[in-house]
This record gives sequence, C-alpha cells and structure tokens, in this order.
Amino acid sequence: MKIRSDLSTIASKFNRTRKLREKISLKITINKKKSMQQLKKMMIEQSKQRKNQQRQEINEALQNKEKELEKEHLERKAASVAMVKESQISSLKKRMKKNNKYSLSLQNSYYKRYLDDEDQTERNKQKIKKLEAAESKLLDKLQSTMEKQMTMHKTLENLVKSGKPPENSPE
Repeated sequence: MKIRSDLSTIASKFNRTRKLREKISLKITINKKKSMQQLKKMMIEQSKQRKNQQRQEINEALQNKEKELEKEHLERKAASVAMVKESQISSLKKRMKKNNKYSLSLQNSYYKRYLDDEDQTERNKQKIKKLEAAESKLLDKLQSTMEKQMTMHKTLENLVKSGKPPENSPE
C-alpha cells in the first residue's frame, strides 16, 4: 500500500510537472508568436522605410538629372545664339567693307542734309520775322481804320442829334 501511495504521489507530482511543462510550453509558444509578430512588424516597418528612402533617392536623382538637362539645354541655346550673333556681326562687317564707299557718301549726304536743314531753319526764322512785321503793320492799319470808323460814327451821331444831314450823303 505504501508503494501504491508512493506511486500515486509520484503520479500526481508527475501530472503536476506535466501540467506545468504544458503551461510553460504554452507560454513559450505564445511569447514566440508575440515576438514573431513584433519581428514581422519591425521588418515591415524597416522595408517601408527602405522603400521611402529609395523613392526619395530616386526623386532626388531625377530632379538632379532634370536640372542638368535644363542646364545643358540652356548652354546649347546660349551657344547657338552666340554663334548666330557672331555670324551676324561678321556678315555686317563684310557688308560694311563692301559698302564703305557708299556709307561714306551717305554720311556726306546726311551731313549736307543737316547743313541744308540748318540753312532752311534760318530761312524759316527770317520768314517768321517778316510775317510778324507784316502782321504788326496790318494790326496798326486795322487799329487806325477802327479809330477812323469810330470818329465817323460819333460825328454821324452828333449830326443826327443836331438834325443836319451829312456832307457827303445823297440826301
């Protein structure tokens, strides 16, 4: 009997240890699952961060490339404009060499025209002075005739008041 009781105590202890082991193993598996989930979350977060960083690097690289392309385009455009201007300047120089005699004659004609214009302005000034003198003479004549008419009008009024007919009238 004693053996039986010892066996039963041993069996109960064994059952307890087995239950404890099961609990511990269950806790370990739960902890493993939790840690796996946390590890998965961390890995997902890290991959998101890497993707965002890669996107930013790609965007920066694209912007830099666009800036370089635009700069190259502007440089090419400036170079082409410079070439066109140089060709225009050289063609103008060639034309000026060919037309040097013509340009000198043009300059002379412009100078002569300028001198002629100055002479014309002098003549115009003299004409203006003559016209002003004539105008002042006409104004003097007009004023004298107005004065004559006023005196004549007054004499006529006086004659009408006195009742005498005018001397040169047909009456």
